[in-house]
Amino acid sequence: SIRARLETLRGTKMSFDDEARRIYGVAPPRHDDDFYRAVHRQLEAVVPGSGPLRERMDAFKEKFVVPHDRIKSALDPALEACRGATLRHIAMPDGESFRLELVTDKPWGAYNWFQGNYQSLIEVNVSLPFYAGSAARLMCHEGYPGHHVLNSLLEQKLVRDRGWVEYTINPLYSSLSLIAEGTADFGFGLVFPGDTGWQWERDHLFPIAGIDPALAEVRYRINELNKALGYASIDAARGYLDGERSKEQTIAWLQEFRFATRSEAEQQLRFYETYRSYIVNYRLGEDLVGQYIDRVAGVDPDARWKAFSALLASPPVASDLARGTTLDPSP
Repeated sequence: SIRARLETLRGTKMSFDDEARRIYGVAPPRHDDDFYRAVHRQLEAVVPGSGPLRERMDAFKEKFVVPHDRIKSALDPALEACRGATLRHIAMPDGESFRLELVTDKPWGAYNWFQGNYQSLIEVNVSLPFYAGSAARLMCHEGYPGHHVLNSLLEQKLVRDRGWVEYTINPLYSSLSLIAEGTADFGFGLVFPGDTGWQWERDHLFPIAGIDPALAEVRYRINELNKALGYASIDAARGYLDGERSKEQTIAWLQEFRFATRSEAEQQLRFYETYRSYIVNYRLGEDLVGQYIDRVAGVDPDARWKAFSALLASPPVASDLARGTTLDPSP
């Protein structure tokens, strides 16, 4: 990972797939336009309204925009719900805590800046419209059981208990990021299994955000189908960074297949330009983590939390996930 990253910093040009393999240890999947059109056909039957699917998706998304003065009020209970569920299954170090701040003009949607001593600064970018359906997912991702929990457990289990001081540094461009982003995205399904996620949003989040609670279930069904469109971000980044599509072509492609607004597509390009093949760690990382948890823990909720905690406390490389190696977090 270090060698490959140094080569890119020195100006060596490598393909998107080669860079992802060398830095993150994964072979990024490739999907053609027909794959995404098939997902669109499934969405046709679910998205309310009539007319072109793109217009219906845009109109549906608009119903979930949270007024700026309510964003913080929506994020706070989401973070507390994610934290409460996590603490019932994972013992966190004494004194762990976080701060939540709203920021603007960033290439990412949210970021966890781990401060050490089990403290995190969680920043949420509100330059673009903020959607109510993102609140709980973001807080699980950046907070509990996501990045804040991972970084706190690394500090506790590996740095303090074992004396592995190298874990005081987070090598962003390495396979650790595949585990970090994959577990952070997967954590939402642990906190809110099955239908409990949209039911919690209906009862607790949407009223605070000023969103019609009656829309919660259909939004969840659409979001489940949209997961497959997460791979479109990988295909868009590959095409753009490998020179197969221009900036305008990539924006248009994201608008067509990812249902992104132009502003959202432009922010995606900023992310690609800044972090390059890092984008593989999200959708692909979540799938690899999910497949691993399914293999070693089955469907038992407590066993799944235990296997997930082991991933956080003793993170493997991508090849370990592929082999299904059972991990032991104990010192």
